[in-house]
Amino acid sequence: MGAAKTLLSAEQFDNYPFEEAMRYELDEGELIEMTRPAYLHNRF
Repeated sequence: MGAAKTLLSAEQFDNYPFEEAMRYELDEGELIEMTRPAYLHNRF
């Protein structure tokens, strides 16, 4: 049996205390953490 996921509404997502080093997306209520690209990646 898998772990239960807590789904967020759009309003909860807007008020979520995000870490500044990460990017976040909301996909069908699921919070997805994404790393930011490094500076050199964006340079070219």
